[in-house]
Amino acid sequence: MGWSFNMINKIAKNPATFINKRILTLGTLYPYITDKEAKLLKLQGINLDVENRHFSKHFFEDFLNAECCHSLDVSDYQDSEIIVNLNNPLPSEFIESYDVVIDAGTLEHVSNMSIGLSNMLKLLKKGGIYLFGVPCNNWIDHGFFQFSPTFFKDLCIDNNSLSLLELYVADHKSEFDLTNSVNINPTFLKLLFASNNKLNVGGMIQKLDSVITLDLIQTKYRNVYENSDEKRFEIVSPQKIGLKNRFVNKFKELIFWMFSVPIIPLKYKEVFIKIFDKIKNK
Repeated sequence: MGWSFNMINKIAKNPATFINKRILTLGTLYPYITDKEAKLLKLQGINLDVENRHFSKHFFEDFLNAECCHSLDVSDYQDSEIIVNLNNPLPSEFIESYDVVIDAGTLEHVSNMSIGLSNMLKLLKKGGIYLFGVPCNNWIDHGFFQFSPTFFKDLCIDNNSLSLLELYVADHKSEFDLTNSVNINPTFLKLLFASNNKLNVGGMIQKLDSVITLDLIQTKYRNVYENSDEKRFEIVSPQKIGLKNRFVNKFKELIFWMFSVPIIPLKYKEVFIKIFDKIKNK
């Protein structure tokens, strides 16, 4: 498992979250970055010349002045200090032991996912931060699961003990903030979720209390049945679509087909969608 440039950079720019804190990484995290990205990190004073297995300890203890940085894994094959199988209930001695738990690609590999996520949150002290980056789209067979952003939103909506501080979707080049998705162009959001690009969903969740439930209901469906009435069962005749709207719909289909090609960076697709919407609304 490894550090992406985006995650290292994001953490480095928020040192207050980690100063004098107890940090736990899930797995021994190696930096998976390009030479260009390595140069950018070195300009910030981050030493990349240490052994890979010691990078996280150096990054947090020496660069960010954390109290300590430990790692947890299911075996000792990558020299983790704590050996725990997250599929099973967490041993009591580790409960509420850390201020920050970093999951840079573990949750999707834990077959008993509910117990696994519960364990990750139990590792945190009250007020602690769960910092995650897990697969969202197009990571088939990388692990057991891929996660929709709504999972983490609804986790926090259904738990007053959890606060969603940040939520984003990213590929290897671009990041899109979903903390408040109403600020995102709806057409681009649809395109983003239908993209052939490999996407990760990441963010930060703060644990405010120890009582946490994983009995969730997805918000958009809860809103349907809580706010609906008998009219939802009525059969509605299809409306005739005018020639202009038919052309617009066909053009949208063409755009989506063109933009399914992953080689086009998502940030350029976002710009094109904004331009298209401005032309359409004139």
